[in-house]
Amino acid sequence: MLNGLLKNKERYKAIPFTEEEDELILDKFYADSNPNWCHFASKTYTLTEDNVANLGQFIIERLEEDGLLSIYRKVNEAV
Repeated sequence: MLNGLLKNKERYKAIPFTEEEDELILDKFYADSNPNWCHFASKTYTLTEDNVANLGQFIIERLEEDGLLSIYRKVNEAV
């Protein structure tokens, strides 16, 4: 997130995230004091050779299935 969106982080707690989305939100987001940037949500993936060969499709599927895209949409709507 860019610095202008970091001035009042508490406003993001009012966004109604699902339980699955909540699990992706980083606890350190609210404690991080970097005024310029911060990650809000994150997920780690272990890639296979097939995933790398079809990376674009892998990314699309993961964004849609794992809740990161819905988190982005909800945050974007709230700001």
